[in-house]
Amino acid sequence: PEAVLTLHADNFDDAIAKHPFILVEFYAPWCGHCKSLAPEYEKAAQLLSKHDPAIVLAKVDANDEKNKPLAGKYEVQGFPTLKIFRNGGKNIQEYKGPREAEGIVEYLKKQVGPASKEIKAPEDATYLEDGKIHIVGVFTEFSGTEFTNFLEVAEKLRSDYDFGHTVHANHLPRGDAAVERPLVRLFKPFDELVVDSK
Repeated sequence: PEAVLTLHADNFDDAIAKHPFILVEFYAPWCGHCKSLAPEYEKAAQLLSKHDPAIVLAKVDANDEKNKPLAGKYEVQGFPTLKIFRNGGKNIQEYKGPREAEGIVEYLKKQVGPASKEIKAPEDATYLEDGKIHIVGVFTEFSGTEFTNFLEVAEKLRSDYDFGHTVHANHLPRGDAAVERPLVRLFKPFDELVVDSK
């Protein structure tokens, strides 16, 4: 049996409500990119079915007349369009990851964990210099309104950026212990820039 769930107008809402995290591919049978993605997507679904918690991959034939309202509702404009549905569809994001099985698996595993990861030691911060954009919150403690707001933003934007948080500003690259908190530091590798904002 296929590991990828086949969804359609009749079972779509139930599936989204049932799974806290589900990746949905909107495809068309005639689309070449969809055909080349299909075996990779299936392979990723098989690998991820063993993950705890399970990460569910699904597909919708958006070319089928009865599914067209779904494609309209979720603003599907080209094929394949992949979207991540979290928390019963309360939070929907574009999937911006790789299109081969191993890449899909790695990307989704990251998307399932906490939206922001704690930096406890200098070696936890080495990833900040990997050439991508990273956003790190520096706090006195991991509680209070600012921290809660930071996590909410991280949850909303997690498919676009990597988030981290720490109480030790000196663990960060070019860091120093004397920063005022709370502070959000943006690492922009392409112009060697660190931008701090409150």
